[in-house]
Amino acid sequence: NEIDAFKSVFLEKSNLPQLANIEDISELNSYTDNLNDLLKFIESFDKQIDDTKKNINALDFENINNIYKNIYKEDIKNNLPSSYSRNILYNEYKKELDIEIISTQKISNIQKLDDIEKDILKEYYLKIETNKKALKDREEQLESSLPLILIIAGGIVLIAGGVLLFIFNRNQSSKKQQEQSERELRERQARIEREELEQENLLLKENIAKQAQQTTLSKDEEVQELTPEEKEEKSKTHIIQDYYNAVLDVSNVDDFKEKWEAIGLKEDQVIDHSKSRTLSIDDRSFSKANFWAVPWKNDYYIFAGRTLSKNAAALIANDYQWANELFEGIFTITDGDQFMTKARAIASRSGDVFTITEVGVVQIPKNN
Repeated sequence: NEIDAFKSVFLEKSNLPQLANIEDISELNSYTDNLNDLLKFIESFDKQIDDTKKNINALDFENINNIYKNIYKEDIKNNLPSSYSRNILYNEYKKELDIEIISTQKISNIQKLDDIEKDILKEYYLKIETNKKALKDREEQLESSLPLILIIAGGIVLIAGGVLLFIFNRNQSSKKQQEQSERELRERQARIEREELEQENLLLKENIAKQAQQTTLSKDEEVQELTPEEKEEKSKTHIIQDYYNAVLDVSNVDDFKEKWEAIGLKEDQVIDHSKSRTLSIDDRSFSKANFWAVPWKNDYYIFAGRTLSKNAAALIANDYQWANELFEGIFTITDGDQFMTKARAIASRSGDVFTITEVGVVQIPKNN
């Protein structure tokens, strides 16, 4: 019925994406604006219910019944041509309305309207406030810990269409159980998102402190001439350290790309498992690429991209199904405390195709 359709549309349009993946405050603001529009829509619907209840209460069924009885008496008595016709109508129509049944129906309708306000609208008000708080918390976290990054933001389709009060056949018990399950699921999801944000913020703070310590140590190092082999080893170390910093802190991603002329890659489909795995250039932004390639001599070092660290839980789901498919022929998989390329892979390049010549090792946390 119409109420079920309204609930379905509301639940679809009021859900938020994974806020941990949003790094642009203007995108967060667009979600907040849409929630405010949705709140106005619910308030208007709530007022419509109140007006309907007032109209029902205003009906004077006693007076309506008196009018009915007078019409009944006068029309049948004065306007019918014969006693035969009058007898037929006397037997066919009641002399007065059944006020008790009508009053019971009136009370039942008002109760159903009250149930909508109590069981549905109250929950929707709460969901809107919860989502607005989650958006505000994410915005404060971005302002205090991360720089703004411009991204293309999608709009949310505004809820349109009217909702009719068509409620007389609702199954109240089964709907309450479904709503309770949905509410518990949303609460679990919100709790997981909060924990993820707290963990990421802690890692960022630790990384900032580590970078400050490394800067201090580098100033104290004595300047000395290095052999070509030592210079090469030092460059490798700097590449790996800069990669770690980019994975831990999104603000370092662009610096890593520019400094080492890194290229974003995507995995090619495996056709022949006996042949070396290939990668190709990803047209998406560098930060969204699954793999990063850094030129080294005549080859390329291959690292797992930062975007995969956000999907560690999906990688290990179903007994590492996605991880095994994604990293086949590129990295072997090992467990660890955080997502990271533990040993870089090596690839040769021919045009836009990168062929793996040495398999690396990627570390994935089991508890994400």
